[in-house]
Amino acid sequence: MLPNKLLVNANGRRIRARLLEEHRLRGLWLATQAEVFPEAAVYPVVLHAGGPRSGPAVEVEVARITRPNGRLALEQSPIEIAARWFRRTRSLALFPPPESAVLRETLERLLAGEARLNDLLDLRWSISFHRAGRRERFVTREAPGTLTQRRFLGGGAFSGNGEVRRHRLEWAGWWMNYDRDLLREQGNAVPPLCLFERPKIVICQNGRTLRAAYDEQGYVLKDTFLCGVLRDGAHPLLRRPQALVGLLCSRAAHFFYSHVFYGGHVNGGYLHFLRAFLVDLPLGAWTDAAAEAVAEAVRGIVAGSLDESDAEAEIEDEVSKALGLSAEAADAIAEWCAADSNWQRRDRVRAHRR
Repeated sequence: MLPNKLLVNANGRRIRARLLEEHRLRGLWLATQAEVFPEAAVYPVVLHAGGPRSGPAVEVEVARITRPNGRLALEQSPIEIAARWFRRTRSLALFPPPESAVLRETLERLLAGEARLNDLLDLRWSISFHRAGRRERFVTREAPGTLTQRRFLGGGAFSGNGEVRRHRLEWAGWWMNYDRDLLREQGNAVPPLCLFERPKIVICQNGRTLRAAYDEQGYVLKDTFLCGVLRDGAHPLLRRPQALVGLLCSRAAHFFYSHVFYGGHVNGGYLHFLRAFLVDLPLGAWTDAAAEAVAEAVRGIVAGSLDESDAEAEIEDEVSKALGLSAEAADAIAEWCAADSNWQRRDRVRAHRR
């Protein structure tokens, strides 16, 4: 019995690699939502391993431990999947497959895609303040009136990451004195300012779903956000980065991430979005016309000039086409998301304090 972090965390990759390379992995039972230890905030899994085997990889039995009628129970029909599924991400994540055959085939198709988010975005860490009181010294409600003043996302203490919603930014009015020399003297290094000044994709590190927004105003980011630096290239999504935001906030991306990085679930279901996981999100194949259609829909959501439900329907349609999903697969993902508690609460974001 182990913490679910072993399924995805970087410090468990060597163990996962050995389990897969030596064909030792036999089974995986997930008890993360069963409240096995109701007095503690832990999310356990049961991992079954055996001796090394040669030849083709063995099938892995995956099941969930649930609590029907208040008693722990193993699902009646564990799912067997090929171990090759777990080799399709850089982190070698271990995860439960969807319950329906259509969704399992869809997830395997998405895992097989060659184009990944890492091809377009260089995901960087943002600003951390290493000692108590330092944030209050450099981050203020009023503009500090210095040459190094910059608008700051994530300034409020314990205010979460509500300034980044799905598709759009809502700055809460905080400022930072971005004096790198002074911060360095105090043992608190920060990235070069040019990291934030160029157009970028801002991604929340924790949330019910992946929340991303395009920033071309040069906001400085606290470490509750990842900074997605756009790579150089002629890809349609690089020419229209708002379309990349639409893809990241889509149902298909949520479906993929919720399954493949299931071990990142925290605090009763919240997802943890880290660089090591995000790099493997599938991109699909995009045309300029499709990217422009999604970018226009995202711009309409941000500006309030389009009906949001209509714009999101346009985004979902184009994303499904780009990912090569059949109508049956797209409908199955939509049905799965409609029943998923995180997707249902995707727009419930802690309001930032003004």
